[in-house]
Amino acid sequence: MVHPISEMSFQLFRINRSSKEKTGSKQVLTIGSIIQSEDVSVEFQGEKDSSLKFKIRNKKDGSENDFEVRLRYWPSYFANWKNFYHGFQNSGAYIFRPALGYDQAQKYSQFINGTVSGNHMHFNFGLPDLQQRVLVHASIDPTLHLLKLQVDLDTLPNVSFDSGYEFVLEFVAPDINNNGTFYTDSNGLEMQKRKYKSTGLYGSLEISKNYYPVTSCIKIQDDDKTLLVMVGRTQGATSMQNGIIQIMANRRTGSDDARGLGEPLNVTEPISSTYFIQLSNFNDPSSQRQAQQLLDNPPQTFFAAQGSQTNLPSSILAHSLITLPDSLRLVTFPLDRNKLLLRIENLHDTKSFDLFLNPVI
Repeated sequence: MVHPISEMSFQLFRINRSSKEKTGSKQVLTIGSIIQSEDVSVEFQGEKDSSLKFKIRNKKDGSENDFEVRLRYWPSYFANWKNFYHGFQNSGAYIFRPALGYDQAQKYSQFINGTVSGNHMHFNFGLPDLQQRVLVHASIDPTLHLLKLQVDLDTLPNVSFDSGYEFVLEFVAPDINNNGTFYTDSNGLEMQKRKYKSTGLYGSLEISKNYYPVTSCIKIQDDDKTLLVMVGRTQGATSMQNGIIQIMANRRTGSDDARGLGEPLNVTEPISSTYFIQLSNFNDPSSQRQAQQLLDNPPQTFFAAQGSQTNLPSSILAHSLITLPDSLRLVTFPLDRNKLLLRIENLHDTKSFDLFLNPVI
C-alpha cells in the first residue's frame, strides 16, 4: 500500500497488533521472580521503604552480588529568619542545597505493586493521596548483558515559595567499601578520581559540594568488587556513604537562587531516565564504553517505500566480514571524493588488557 506524502507535510499511520500474535502475559511480581540472559540473571528479593532489592548472578563465574535501588529526595533549602545564620543562599535553578537537619535523603514514595512480563519487571510507586507516580522498568540488555533500569518519573509535587523536591536515585552495593572514593567521567572521556570532602560549611552545603556532573558513568570500587552506573543523560552524582551511588534525576524548587534566572525552578514535565548497571568482580572487564556507545549512538532505523537493492562487489563484502573486538570502534569521515579518514578508537580504560592480549591488526 502506497501513501504519497507531499513536501513540507506529514502523514499519520496507525499500526494495530494482530490478534494472532503471541504476547507475553503479565504476572504479579513475587519474591524470587527472575529475568535473565545467557550471561547474567537478576532475581527480585523484595521491597522495603521504597527500596528494591535484587540478587545479580554472573553465570560465567558463578558470583553473586546484592544490589538495591532506592527512590529518595532532598527537601530544598529556603533562607528565612529562623536559619539566616546559615546563609541566604536558596536552592534553585543553579544551586542545589538541601534543607537543614538532613544527613541523608528521605523516602520519596511508597510501593504499590509490581508485575513481570517475559524478561521485564515493572514496579509501580506512588505518593499517598497524590497523583504522582514513579514507574521503574528492569530488564537485561540483550547486547551488553547488563541490568537496564528505566525510571519514568511523573511531575514532582506542587511546591510553595519555601519548599522544594530534589529527587534522587540511590544505587546500593552493600558489600563495597569505597571509603568515600568514587570516579566520574570527564565530559564522557577519562574517569576522574573523586574524594568525599567533609567541609562543615553551612551544614547542608557539604552535600552539594560533593556533587559532580556525570556525562556517561560514575563508579565505586574496593579491592574485590566494582559498581558502575552508566547514565543516559547528563546528571549530577556523588557517593557519600560506603557502597552507595546517588544520582540527581529531577528537581523542583519554589524559590529563586538569585543567580540570574529570576524565577524558581518550577519544572512540571515528567521525565524518563535510563541507567545501565554493572556490578562485578574488580578484575572483570568494564562494559562502560560499550554502554556509552549504545546510549550515545543508538541504532538508526530507516524505511524505504520503494527501490531496488544494489548488489555490492565481492571485494567490499569481503572487507565487511572483518570483525573487530568490543574494545575497538571503527569510525569513518568522508574527506573528499574517493577519500576517507579512518579512525580506530580504543574504548577500554587502562585496566582492560584484552586489546593487547588479542591483537587484531
